[in-house]
Amino acid sequence: MRNALLSVLVSVLSLCVVACAASDTAADGVFAGSIDTLPSGRVVVSNTEQGLWTDDTRWLVSEDLRIGVMEGGGPDVFGRIGDIAVDSEGRIYVLESQAQEVRVFDSTGGFVRTIGRRGNGPGELENVSGIGWGVDGNLWVVDPGNIRTTVFDTTGVLIRNYRHQPGTFGFSMWPWPGGFDGDGRLIDLAPPTERSPDGVFRPELNVYNADMEIVGTFPIPRYEDAEVFELRRERSRASASVPFSSRMAWTLDPRGYTWQAITGDYRIHQVSWAGDTVLTISARYDPVPVTEAEIDEAIERLAWFTRQGGTIDRGRIPSHKGALSSMFLVAGDFLFVALVTEAETNGRVFDVFDHEGRLLGRLLLDIVIRTQGPTPRSTGNYIYAVTQDEFDVPYVVRLRIDKRG
Repeated sequence: MRNALLSVLVSVLSLCVVACAASDTAADGVFAGSIDTLPSGRVVVSNTEQGLWTDDTRWLVSEDLRIGVMEGGGPDVFGRIGDIAVDSEGRIYVLESQAQEVRVFDSTGGFVRTIGRRGNGPGELENVSGIGWGVDGNLWVVDPGNIRTTVFDTTGVLIRNYRHQPGTFGFSMWPWPGGFDGDGRLIDLAPPTERSPDGVFRPELNVYNADMEIVGTFPIPRYEDAEVFELRRERSRASASVPFSSRMAWTLDPRGYTWQAITGDYRIHQVSWAGDTVLTISARYDPVPVTEAEIDEAIERLAWFTRQGGTIDRGRIPSHKGALSSMFLVAGDFLFVALVTEAETNGRVFDVFDHEGRLLGRLLLDIVIRTQGPTPRSTGNYIYAVTQDEFDVPYVVRLRIDKRG
């Protein structure tokens, strides 16, 4: 019955995004949880299911722009969207990874120009991992394939190339875990130069100033106790994550932090780049059962592992899914947390927390935000994200937030 009601709700919603409060949202907007400060200085915020939004202050969110078409030969046909950036004029810069170029669209979705092209010459791109705005106001394109960072102005004119010696620059990872901090400094993957005694490389992020000098380093959040199936041989080793087991979800905070969570537990930590946990948020959730059909599908996706001789222990697969899948910041102050729900609403349901860690309420979106792809970006009252249709065709969408109250 519950799934049927959700399907009816989603079907009657048109091209809009509706904000749905939890069933017991506070009528008076008073925080019902607790806030404690530990001797270490860490602030711990425990939320109930009761959010701060009321019927009058609940946010309204609507899709007001979509860029992309299913087929054709124009610039709005995307193969794989690698990253998104937005400038002060509302122009949208889309990294098209298959073509290795940046396509620019105006605030109405009209095509403006293409920046770069595949190649190794000046202004050309080879294996771009991410794009963003540097302290100089120009578009910085991180290109490990050419062992350089290329800088363009907003019209697409090549400003400069920052060359790097082989082995001294970051490697590629998708989706790109880097970005830019509040001072416009580039944050990117450090080179894979060291491994731990167990032979596992633990990637780090470097912070670069405007002259591409390293001014800081901090580790990418990692869950050391992640469950895996292992295949060990005399000279090789292969591993596969146990389906539906806990993993690390995290997002970069340009103010000098990362937000981290183990997906099996609804507990989120704000950690400084120096490694200090300054804020912990907890909230309640109802675990979603894993069906036998979902287990069968997950095992089928591990055929690459079993073909090598690996063994899948069905008994190690959890009976319930984790609490959340990903998170991202909106307007620098609001944390959007993608919840793991029934299949009909996966990628649509988000809890929203304010900068103090208090739960504002829950959003049910009419579109699926691709939370495992490029990190959604935000400017002002807009969110820019990637979605895809039932045929896996990607689109860029702009969502407008009406922050009532």
